[in-house]
Order: sequence, then C-alpha cells, then structure tokens
Amino acid sequence: YASIGDGPAFGKIRNRLIQMEECVRSAGGAVVKIVGEGILAVFQSTPSAVRAAVTLMKHTEPGALPLRTAIEHGPAMVTTLNDRLDYFGATVTRTRRLLESASQAELLVPARVALDEELQAILSESAASTSLKELTASDSLITVVSWAG
Repeated sequence: YASIGDGPAFGKIRNRLIQMEECVRSAGGAVVKIVGEGILAVFQSTPSAVRAAVTLMKHTEPGALPLRTAIEHGPAMVTTLNDRLDYFGATVTRTRRLLESASQAELLVPARVALDEELQAILSESAASTSLKELTASDSLITVVSWAG
C-alpha cells in the first residue's frame, strides 16, 4: 500500500480476488471466506483443489500480487453468520497454519494428502518442482510445490 497507494493497491487486490474466485468456481469449488488479501475455498475433492491451485500459479502474470497456497483435506464445521456460511474447525486451522508457512509461488500440501496418485499426476504435469519439508511448529511432513524460478 505504501509504495503504490491505497487506490492502486485495492485495484490489484480486487483483480486478484476476482481471478481467484473465477478459478475456484471453474474447478468446482466455492469461495467461503476472504482472509486478508486472499481467500479460503472449499472443494468436493482434493484433486479439484490442487487443479485450481496449479491453474492460479501457472497463470500468475508478472507484477501480480504474490500467491501462496495451501491445501488440506478433512472435515470442517459450518455455520451461518450474518447470512453467510462460515467454516471452522481443525481442518480450517491446519490449512491456515500451512498457508502461513508458505512462501511466494508455493503450494503446501500435507505429505499424507500428496501421496494420492491422482494428485501426484496433477503435480507432475504442472512443471513445478516438489520437495518434502518438516514444519517444526506442527511436526508435520509437508510436500512443497514451487513455481519459483
């Protein structure tokens, strides 16, 4: 905000949120929450979530806001607050923690989730590099998918 001003920064953020929502929707997901300058989305399947993340990463234009992504799999609780659905619970908390650990142009996926053969096929086709990393805060092994050059 400080370097380009509130108006231009808002425009960039709004455009990125619209791009993310369109990508999520086209992959069969739904945006359920705006978190800071990003989104929380739900999908019927983990492969759909990974496809959406890969599409977003591969179609990030130069000068666009940096993108960090995280995917988790599991149940979530949902309630209606202020006429909107709100998701919460352990899966949502784990996803937020993963996202906080992601660097720019990275997708973090728990290794137990990334072992799925369909996910491995999607990631191998994405032209991204993958590695394993241990998150010390949670003692979790994660798969790091990176599009950074």
